[in-house]
Amino acid sequence: MKLLAALLALAILSACAARAPVPQAPVAAPPAAVQPEPLPAGVKPLTVEQDEQISQG
Repeated sequence: MKLLAALLALAILSACAARAPVPQAPVAAPPAAVQPEPLPAGVKPLTVEQDEQISQG
């Protein structure tokens, strides 16, 4: 019984080793982060609270 299991394991391993390798698909780079334009001189950025109020509508 152990001999049969060993032969089966060897057959499976040899079948896996004999198959052609699968080529890897190229991975696309993630899109570059969008950088906001700099604010004009004298203009302050929104506070977190102001930004949340605007986004809530």
